[in-house]
Amino acid sequence: MIGLFVSSASPSGDGGVFLTDLGLESARPLVTGAAVGALLWEAERSTLHGIEHGAAESLVSWRWDGVGLTETSRHALPGAGSCSIARVDARLVIAQFFSGTVVVLDTSTAPETPPRVCHLRGSGPEAGKQDSPHPHHVLPGGAETLVTDFGADRIWRIDPASATVQGEIVLPAGSGPRHTVRLSDQQLAVTGELDCTLLRVQLPGEEVVSAATTRRVLVERIYPSDLAVHRSGRVIVANRQAGTLGVIDPDANVLVAEVDALGAWPLNLEMIGDALFVTQRDDDAVQSFDVSRDAPTPMNRIAIPRPQWVVAGPAVGGSFPKEEGNE
Repeated sequence: MIGLFVSSASPSGDGGVFLTDLGLESARPLVTGAAVGALLWEAERSTLHGIEHGAAESLVSWRWDGVGLTETSRHALPGAGSCSIARVDARLVIAQFFSGTVVVLDTSTAPETPPRVCHLRGSGPEAGKQDSPHPHHVLPGGAETLVTDFGADRIWRIDPASATVQGEIVLPAGSGPRHTVRLSDQQLAVTGELDCTLLRVQLPGEEVVSAATTRRVLVERIYPSDLAVHRSGRVIVANRQAGTLGVIDPDANVLVAEVDALGAWPLNLEMIGDALFVTQRDDDAVQSFDVSRDAPTPMNRIAIPRPQWVVAGPAVGGSFPKEEGNE
């Protein structure tokens, strides 16, 4: 049975990393007393990486031994607002929202080796939100590493070996791109946080079409966040302010369904087969949905303080390990 890692950034001090099961029947704290955000699980290395927030930010790596996590390394990070981690060969690439930087750590060298830093440039039309670069997501794979920049309305093509920009994909002005997934070798899907759209990009970046992520009309913005692709090709988007999940057919560029996410501020998504797992940040819960049909239907729910990211983790055997007394 596959386990799920869930990061928590609870302000009350009970955050860290939790392990739960696909049925969301129980959750066990593995790392405590820390505010943890973005996660990256590397099954072939039995290693979980996470961003630990505090007075300063660190990239922490833990080794999974079949029962728990043991810290193996800790790198202090320059910059601020680390919000996404990706593996590219021997390097870990981290997007930093507030400082407008991309940090590259070479994991084949000693922990004290300083990281390379790529300083992005540019801005968007919305004053106060797009006055400077704000990279939010790193997408590895293929021949290039892509960094989605909310502030500059760009996807940057980054060379991790040199920590330099090699090219760009220009997105609609004021769209505020947040997260990106691959639909195919030649197509990307991107959430537009500011204009509430799903952007479909035909590589190498010559054509961009969009679809609405919600039918809701609020006084405040909707703020789409994460997205996930079902094996049917449908794209599901979390609409934070609206508290909904929008389902888009990217080929037709149309919103085919929208359902209540059953929690406040749905933030991060993880798709496993026909099951979608959603962190409900402001409701202290993780909710699962059956997404085998157009409209997601709710399944299970578990309480976890201030959940941030949920990622598919290790196989945990025939029965899910629980704490003593946690029945």
